[in-house]
Amino acid sequence: MHTDIEKLMEERNLHNRFGTLLGIRILEYREGYAKAEMPVKPDFLNPLGTVHGGCLYSLADSVGGCACASYGKIAPTVSGDLHFLRPAVGYDRLVASAHVIKHGRALAVYEVEITDPTGQFIIARGTFTYFTARE
Repeated sequence: MHTDIEKLMEERNLHNRFGTLLGIRILEYREGYAKAEMPVKPDFLNPLGTVHGGCLYSLADSVGGCACASYGKIAPTVSGDLHFLRPAVGYDRLVASAHVIKHGRALAVYEVEITDPTGQFIIARGTFTYFTARE
């Protein structure tokens, strides 16, 4: 392992102000992988009563960035492509996971998936790229 995973997970759960605002909590963490959940709060709903796409994107980017950071460096997002596959409606929370596709010296690419709490329905799926060439 390149870094202390437990310490990184604790750091992500306790000291990520934006993640805390959204209620994002890291559930699982290992090199090249992260799993998180986010509660669905009334303020997260759009006028149609579904979770706003910006909340879904933030969850996806957060879990992808967390998986990328498992290699020991904070890596800013270069780009993200998220496909909304079904409306997120009627759930008390959502679950997201990210796994590494390629983690290079300059760029890292991760696949991210957001599901309902049971994992039965895929809400969104995307690919996120992070800049890793920082010291």
